[in-house]
Amino acid sequence: MGKIKKILLCEARGPIVDLIEKLSGENADEWLTRLKKCLRQEGDYPIWGKLKTSIYSDDTMLLHELDKSKVVVGIKNSDINLILDTRTAIQKVCSENKVAGTYNLIGITPSDIGFTNLRPTLMEFYTKAFDMGLDLCPATIGPELRLEYEESTYLNIAMKPIVMDDGCSFLFILGGQTYKRLISVIPYEKDKKVNLHHKWLFINKK
Repeated sequence: MGKIKKILLCEARGPIVDLIEKLSGENADEWLTRLKKCLRQEGDYPIWGKLKTSIYSDDTMLLHELDKSKVVVGIKNSDINLILDTRTAIQKVCSENKVAGTYNLIGITPSDIGFTNLRPTLMEFYTKAFDMGLDLCPATIGPELRLEYEESTYLNIAMKPIVMDDGCSFLFILGGQTYKRLISVIPYEKDKKVNLHHKWLFINKK
């Protein structure tokens, strides 16, 4: 066994020396990024889309833009009425957002990252996505993407929950079968099982 380990170490010495040289060279930043990606076992996921977010001086400005664009804000049916919660959540994330940026959006389903038989909880799905090199979206991506994206595709925004004044927590969703241009909140339930084939939008880790 000791001889086998020695042989393996000898075989690894050359690549290790080569890697150290690259990390010390003129393209060190690029090689460090590649090394981190490899160690995190990141998947090579295609970019679903790109979005530039803004900072809003008035927390009602984005809501007005959504109304002007005839976006349906909030779900209302016999079982649930989230219209007011959605409008309040949009104002809340606008007032709290202090950073503008441009983000590559990565669209994946739980089945894309290895959940093929058993449905994971939301937190299990998030944790696996983090291990694959993905990160949560800033909260304003939901309403800002709704302004730009006109398709009715059902999309979940992977994000930290929006905590309301009454203690309720929500996430944003887009689209759906009933409304073409919908944005709504849904309750944040970290232990709830998620659909294996529903698409969630993440961003790449920095």
